[in-house]
Amino acid sequence: MKVSPTHQQAMREACSGFFDELGNRIEWKWDEHFGCLLSEFSVDHAQQVYLIAQKHFPHTWNKKQFKKADPILRHRAGFFNILEKNQELLTKDDSGEFEMMLSWWPWGHGATISVRLFRANSQPFQAPRGILHRISGAFAR
Repeated sequence: MKVSPTHQQAMREACSGFFDELGNRIEWKWDEHFGCLLSEFSVDHAQQVYLIAQKHFPHTWNKKQFKKADPILRHRAGFFNILEKNQELLTKDDSGEFEMMLSWWPWGHGATISVRLFRANSQPFQAPRGILHRISGAFAR
């Protein structure tokens, strides 16, 4: 997904405190595939970066917790609403009202972390209906 430098700058400005505190610890680039800002770094920096991320995105969701999260929050997370083992979603609030969210994805080999800063899905939420949704919800627990 190609976006203008202005769009990328707006994302940085929306989280200026986060970027200011991170400083030069990690480098960011545009992720065309997911349409977000991406940083990939060694686990040597993980603790420091994670503590800063938690400070600015204090609501942390793992795979198990996120299944029970507000459906609107899951909707707003878009593609990033599917979490695997050890992956987390960090948000400013527990309802997904804030425009920016952060995904924390450790790589399988354990040496690298990917962090993606993305805009929340802005499409209108439509609550699922019908018996199939209730049945699938029973298995998600």
